[in-house]
Amino acid sequence: MPKPITYYAEMPDGSIVADAAEPFPQWYLDAVGAVEKTTTEEIVSGYDGRRYLKSKVSEAPSPTPEQIQQQLTNAVQAHLDNKAQERGYDGILSLATYANSTNPQFSAEGLAGAQWRDDTWAACYVILDEVLSAMRTIPTVEELIAELPVLHWPDEAFRREE
Repeated sequence: MPKPITYYAEMPDGSIVADAAEPFPQWYLDAVGAVEKTTTEEIVSGYDGRRYLKSKVSEAPSPTPEQIQQQLTNAVQAHLDNKAQERGYDGILSLATYANSTNPQFSAEGLAGAQWRDDTWAACYVILDEVLSAMRTIPTVEELIAELPVLHWPDEAFRREE
């Protein structure tokens, strides 16, 4: 049985921003600066986290050190902010400012968040140094997050009522 045709939007660098079973509207292609193409080839993730045709993965451009740093630090910042938001804070910055709060619950959470933030950035920069010195490969976002410290919230007695 022949493989189905997949429509995909290819960026100028060869990466794929979307794939679908039907053609894309021209407004979408114009908005992302992509060219629509079709394939029966498998679309896979490249080592840089972008998606490519399977045959083009080896042709994908190597990221620069600056791009690697940006990719890893963006992932860590999003992780920090998302974890703080799970507890109702705007982000990690907001959480950490509560370390000096006169409210015991907020102060305990703020202290825990600030310590976790510091430990997380320290771990991120160790990983980044290892990647940039070619001691290891670039981790995926999931691999990176799995290597970072875990936030341990203070005693559940301080937990805000949801």
